[in-house]
Amino acid sequence: MTLPLKQVDFISSSKTKELLSTPNLTNKRILIAEDNAINKVLIESMLKATKADLTIVENGQLAVKAVETGRFDLVLMDIHMPVMDGIEAQRLINSINPNLPVVALTANVMKEDVEAYLKQGFVSHIAKPIDINELYGTLNGVVGK
Repeated sequence: MTLPLKQVDFISSSKTKELLSTPNLTNKRILIAEDNAINKVLIESMLKATKADLTIVENGQLAVKAVETGRFDLVLMDIHMPVMDGIEAQRLINSINPNLPVVALTANVMKEDVEAYLKQGFVSHIAKPIDINELYGTLNGVVGK
């Protein structure tokens, strides 16, 4: 079988991007709403070097409860979760604390999806699988000030 595809040269990813420096988020509190156990471990390991205080919950309802009872500087919100999804959780969090930035953390990367998240009130979007440069860049822009 022959496919009519143009041959391309591959470029090493290490040459295409320089790793951003790890933001120092000492004294910052980040709430992470993520239901997937593997993603929880990955996000936690990526954020460990930032020295932020991390709280991880497994659904939107628990994220809303955490915001009601605690102080956070940022929420990283998965979109597809059981009990309460990230879209509803963001709406409720925004009604509780409109100044708390919530970042959509999802594999939904279609332009229309991202635009809808931003229009709803998410301050940014980080695609899954998570690129550490994108994560650190977003953290620097949102809470690393």
